[in-house]
Amino acid sequence: MAALRSVAVKEIFESPDVRVVRHPGDGRHACVVTFSSLNVHNNGFGDAFFAKHGVPAIHLIARWNHWWQPPSVRAAIAAVDEVLEYSGRPPVMTYGSSMGGFGAALYARDLGARNVLMLAPQWSANPATPPHEKRWATEAKRIDFVHDDLASRLSPDAQKYLVFDPASLDAPHAAMFAMAPRTTLLPCVDGGHVIAHTLQQAGLLTDLVFSAMAGSLDVPGWRALWRDKRRKAGRFWYELGLRAARHRRPALSLHCLDTATSLRPQEVVFQLDYAYALLKRKQVDRSVEVFTAATNLSPDHPAPWRGLSIARRVQRQHRFAVEAAERGLALRPTSGDLRRVLTQALIEAGENGRALDAILPAVQAEPANADNRRLFDRARAALEAAMVRVTS
Repeated sequence: MAALRSVAVKEIFESPDVRVVRHPGDGRHACVVTFSSLNVHNNGFGDAFFAKHGVPAIHLIARWNHWWQPPSVRAAIAAVDEVLEYSGRPPVMTYGSSMGGFGAALYARDLGARNVLMLAPQWSANPATPPHEKRWATEAKRIDFVHDDLASRLSPDAQKYLVFDPASLDAPHAAMFAMAPRTTLLPCVDGGHVIAHTLQQAGLLTDLVFSAMAGSLDVPGWRALWRDKRRKAGRFWYELGLRAARHRRPALSLHCLDTATSLRPQEVVFQLDYAYALLKRKQVDRSVEVFTAATNLSPDHPAPWRGLSIARRVQRQHRFAVEAAERGLALRPTSGDLRRVLTQALIEAGENGRALDAILPAVQAEPANADNRRLFDRARAALEAAMVRVTS
């Protein structure tokens, strides 16, 4: 059951759907009310940043990916509003990214926000309503969308700043927000969906947040800063590399991904996409080097081992391909994809009996999967052929 806590304590509200935490700050700034992002269920959005700068902040932390729809979220908003009333109604900015950006827009009016800062928000995550978003269709199946009509919920008085990548799937959402009064679009081409990371790496996030809090963002100046500083961000180069690949410009894509990994060598996702791009361009030895670096960065995640197995198989280093595939599958034994990778490595290593043993659980779990059946038949045929050779 939801419970309202004293405004003097750190945690002011808790329910099975949402937790609300307050950091008082030093009293020199407006209050920021943040909404957490997808799959972030333990800490408030930007909590370390606001604590570092002494900004009073109230963080709504979703316990699951509900796009702020459950009734207890509205009870949480009422609790936040009570804290704001008790605090003398300081100026408020709501703030969030993606799912959190939607929440920041949805509840700005209830909280009397003067300003709203949204990073790559959704106009709606409901696939049944415009712009018919499909990226989070699995999550949407769990949600009862009864409180998501932004057209009627948006604050007409708050200044709304929306940062997004117009080359991404976020563009249709931004176009719908653009129809609302007092909405300023800040397009950042190749900023990506996780655009907060890009802005932070470019050294732009702090100025953006404080300018939005003050409602004094110099839009032309900020756009010029983005053009000037974006090349410092590894994620900018990563997103540009992915876009170049989509437009069939493999050499440019490879250059961009190389730059991204050089700027952000600890980003495993960058390493993996760069390694696969190298493999596609037949730079196999370099691909193995990058996949190996990724396994060192993230030895407990199966994705680097998967890639390393494939690259080793292309090298015809069959023993190493099998070992890498086994490491990956051990980390996620229920993965049909990882079983297929191991099976292919075993077949090419001539270990067809082990290949049958490896793929059989996947066939049983997904009997309609054609790839599983194809590998099973291939391993069985190779094993039978080997037995014929032995007996003839």
